[in-house]
Amino acid sequence: MSERRDTRSSGFINTPILPIAPSQQPINYEHKYPEDPPYQEMGPYARLWKAFLEESAKVDADKVADWTDALDVLLVFAGLFSAVVSTFVTQTFQNLEVDPNDVAVSLLYELCNL
Repeated sequence: MSERRDTRSSGFINTPILPIAPSQQPINYEHKYPEDPPYQEMGPYARLWKAFLEESAKVDADKVADWTDALDVLLVFAGLFSAVVSTFVTQTFQNLEVDPNDVAVSLLYELCNL
C-alpha cells in the first residue's frame, strides 16, 4: 500500500507540510504540568515559568554547544598562528647583525668625549 502524503498547505502554494520528527514535536505543557490554582497563573511557581525554564534550558544548551565549537576553532587558529610567528621570529633572529655604522659612530662619540 502506498504512503499517504499530507495534502494540507503550509501557507505557500503547493507546498506539502513535512512530517516532524518525534524529538522535535511540540510539547503539550497543559498535559505535562498540572493546572495552576485560580489567580495563581502568573505566580512564581506557575506552569508558565516551568515551561519557560524548560524551553530556555534547551536554547541555552544549544548556544553553549555552538560557543564551544567556535572557541575550539579559535584556539586551533591561535595555536597555528603562534607556531608560524615563532618559527618566523626564530629564523629571522639568527640573521640579525649589528649595523657597522652604528658601531663606528658610537666609538667616535666615545673618542670625542675623552
